[in-house]
Amino acid sequence: KSYNKFFFMFFTLLLHFTKPTLGSLIANSSRRNSRKNCDFLHGSILREHAVRSSPSFVSSSSSTTILFSTKVDKNLLIEKNELSSAKSSTAKMFKAITSKKQSRTESSATLLEGIRLVTDALSHPPTRTLFRHVLVTKHALQRSDELGCNLSYLLSDLDNESTRNNSHNQEQNHQQQPNCRVDLVSDSLLRTICDTVNPQGVAAIVGTPPSYTFNPHRLEQSKQNTNRIYLILDGVSDPGNVGTLLRSSLAVGVEAVIVLPDSCDVWSPKAVRSAMGATFRVPLRLMDSWEHCLQFMEQQCGVSASQIYAATMEDSGNDSSLSYYEVDWCGKSEVIAGNCESENGGKDDSRLNKGIALCIGKEGPGLSQPVRNAVQSGCIRSVHVPMETGVESLNAAVCGSVILFEYLRQAKLAAIQDL
Repeated sequence: KSYNKFFFMFFTLLLHFTKPTLGSLIANSSRRNSRKNCDFLHGSILREHAVRSSPSFVSSSSSTTILFSTKVDKNLLIEKNELSSAKSSTAKMFKAITSKKQSRTESSATLLEGIRLVTDALSHPPTRTLFRHVLVTKHALQRSDELGCNLSYLLSDLDNESTRNNSHNQEQNHQQQPNCRVDLVSDSLLRTICDTVNPQGVAAIVGTPPSYTFNPHRLEQSKQNTNRIYLILDGVSDPGNVGTLLRSSLAVGVEAVIVLPDSCDVWSPKAVRSAMGATFRVPLRLMDSWEHCLQFMEQQCGVSASQIYAATMEDSGNDSSLSYYEVDWCGKSEVIAGNCESENGGKDDSRLNKGIALCIGKEGPGLSQPVRNAVQSGCIRSVHVPMETGVESLNAAVCGSVILFEYLRQAKLAAIQDL
């Protein structure tokens, strides 16, 4: 018993005096492993970004490699002075972009919020050049998981690149290169700037890409044998539906999305989050009226009115609405002329038959009156998704996505048959 008591007291004292040492060893080991993991992830991140490219924006002859610094020290960001005042010009600018459509329009910019959305945009070469100002918290930079490591290295490299550009501009005294400012911000200030309940620690002001313009030379290079498809949003007002339709458009390969009046602001932060980056990768064009939309589609895009299909309920218009799978979306059959008058006063002769368009109306009311009139007069045609009896209608995003993927199915089948 005396021996047992002795050994018990000995080990108790030993643990008591070595506990801080063991704790610090474990903590240091954990920190070293975390740094090793971040360094390993950094290497894989750079290798991944060096080969990532988008066929929608970058031609095969263009360089798609993002040039990163050989050494990126995220501590330089963490050591910056932290912005915390809600009255600062930076905070006011971010709040205006977040909450006011007019501010977004005048500045041609929008707000990206969230780690994945920001890192994905920084990883995409055309979008990376649009970054203007980034606010990030220490907690976001110090995350040791893959997303946190990715964010810290991308932002550190962006900050280093901006510093180099500033020095170069001062030395050369010529037109300034595009620059992006990266600032450290407090968690409380970021919560007041963002419109989400629990921000993820990073927000960025990003410029919006130029409006879509038809480029026939690019189409000649692509050697596309099937119709280009356009998506027209006719008053789709829910940001979630707009985001879903943009994601489906990207997945299908839509040529461009045309946005009519009374539609949701596609550059609102909520719509941008819903689209998960697709807003920057699908070309967009805002139109001020249905009449101008028809003119643009025919004169600039080669889409005659008779090749525009508006999604409606069954049996609307002069002729029965076609089921979505009955439409020749890929243009393999002869195109029927519509009843729209062209600018020269004659009938639309469908002389430009390498484009087709799908029009999706507002949730609830459906198509706007001008578009509805065009369907009823036979100027454009109607299409629907068949449903079981007793079902009133489909969600706008679901309806549009179903039809868009039918286009993709027909395009894939046509490509196989052409082999």
